[in-house]
Amino acid sequence: MDIEKIAPSDFVPPNGSLRWLTCSYPEKPVPVSRAKPDYPSQEKIDHHQGAVLIYAVIATDGSLQNLQVLSAPSPGLADAALAAVRQWRYKPRQCGDTPTPTETTIYVFFALR
Repeated sequence: MDIEKIAPSDFVPPNGSLRWLTCSYPEKPVPVSRAKPDYPSQEKIDHHQGAVLIYAVIATDGSLQNLQVLSAPSPGLADAALAAVRQWRYKPRQCGDTPTPTETTIYVFFALR
């Protein structure tokens, strides 16, 4: 890329984007409560097991927002994982005394025994 062709407008955030506080030494988010997922009966009968990977944003109030399933062994396990994770709460990441949002990925494991 030719530096002479970079315009100041290239550094303007897109409409609707969020501005997040940056911090040199943030405190990491800490789980406060985690509901366990229910293993759906049909998923057990069908022998579906494995990890559901979920993208989330830990909001400044400690709730999980923008949940998206990135991978799952089956739709039923994805739904069960999302239902549980929607109930989870965190102490959000702190920058000094200011809570800040944080992107994270969450694994929810389902195993037949």
